[in-house]
Amino acid sequence: MIKDQDASSTPDNDKDGIPDIVDKCPNEPETFNGYQDEDGCPDEGDVIVQDKGIVILKKIKFKTNSAEILPESNSILDAVATTINHHPEFTLLEIAGHADERADDAYNLRLTQDRVNSVMAALVKRNVPRDRVRSKGYGEFCPEDPGHNEEAWEKNRRVEFKIVKTKDGPTGVELGCENALKHGVKPDPVP
Repeated sequence: MIKDQDASSTPDNDKDGIPDIVDKCPNEPETFNGYQDEDGCPDEGDVIVQDKGIVILKKIKFKTNSAEILPESNSILDAVATTINHHPEFTLLEIAGHADERADDAYNLRLTQDRVNSVMAALVKRNVPRDRVRSKGYGEFCPEDPGHNEEAWEKNRRVEFKIVKTKDGPTGVELGCENALKHGVKPDPVP
């Protein structure tokens, strides 16, 4: 913190709210994502800690009709693992998988579960403790976009990271959705 000087009169070249005198990257704005937000530097990856989740700004991509994660997703998995490991207060996260509507329910449930299991395994390989993550496939039952077109299908095929529990206890984050419950797909209980 700057002593004996008004922070508003101190130069902030990158306009990130961190005065240049303490900003380690005065020409590049900070990425405010809950990871080293005080250093003034943009963070690698496209991950934001927001409310009760870790939001990824790039999709985790899989081989078509497969749980095989494509190599282009390694950087986002690295960023998610780094974020989880830098937030020891997150004691349990759910990796939630969602599909589009173009296959039958049983296939989509199996595919989404297999995919989030792959994501979980990839995070564990990146030193995320196994007891801090769990996976749940919700199939096509929780669409982000109710449309029936390519744009909606692209939005609905996704992986989400929900913060289920912190050192302070359960977060109350919504897991699954009402439609999934109607189809017998229940989120796992919060321990």
